[in-house]
Amino acid sequence: MGTPENKPTKPKIHPISLAGNITLIAGAALGLFVMAKAYLFTEVPEGTCPLTLNRPLLYTSLALLVVSLILSFLEPKKNKQVEK
Repeated sequence: MGTPENKPTKPKIHPISLAGNITLIAGAALGLFVMAKAYLFTEVPEGTCPLTLNRPLLYTSLALLVVSLILSFLEPKKNKQVEK
């Protein structure tokens, strides 16, 4: 008995797509962490911006999201088959 010919296979993820997805998730998670830390867990005097203490993390989050956006333009195009 051989292997079944009609067995569905998983589509392989292109490395650029994988890198873009990872940077998107990391950037979004870091951004949410910075916002939660800044507004929920930081006590600052009135009139002070809570994001000044977290500026390096915020810039890192923005950089990851920009890299993800750039990688999305480099992803290979998917072939869409029209069913009739």
